Order: sequence, then structure tokens, then C-alpha cells
Amino acid sequence: MFETPLPLFLDPRKLCDGQQTITGHVELVSLAGFCSYLQSDQGRVNVELHFARDNAHRPVITGKSSIEGVQIACQRCLDAISLDIMADINVAIVLTEEQAEKLP
Repeated sequence: MFETPLPLFLDPRKLCDGQQTITGHVELVSLAGFCSYLQSDQGRVNVELHFARDNAHRPVITGKSSIEGVQIACQRCLDAISLDIMADINVAIVLTEEQAEKLP
């Protein structure tokens, strides 16, 4: 399901108009900021994104991301521990700050 890498560039408005779903992965090594908190940059983030328009016709992206077995340092003993991390994604695409302030 997550065998292909996510595209580096896409047109979210076009994907929202077509109510598309994209699944794929991102290699951890390409996420330098996130990797600075990890013991190892080995692994990948699996992502599922659903593009649509909400009831107010705003383009929105929803989905999930997950990482299995990411290595971080225990803050108590400093040994490496393995964690599974999951996150829900819920984003509205706006063009101006005014539109952002009107979001629910």
C-alpha cells in the first residue's frame, strides 16, 4: 500500500477538485529537522492523504501518517527506545490570512 514514494510536487487544488487519494511514503533521511530528534534516520513515514472540498467548498486535505519502530533517546536513561508514531492530518488550503482566520 505504501510501496511508492510520495511525489515531491503536486497540485493540491486540482487533487481536491478530483477528490483524489494519494498513498506513499517519505524516507526519514529526507526529513532532517525530524531526524535531529532521533537516534537513527533509518525507516520511513507512511502517508495516506485524501483531497476534497468541504461544505464551504474550501480545499481540504485529511489523512493519516505513521512511523513504525522509530528510535529515540529515553529522556531518563538516554538509551534508545523504539516507538510507533501515528498522526491524523486535517488541513484546509487558504490563500490569505483573512481566509485562515475564518476557518472553524
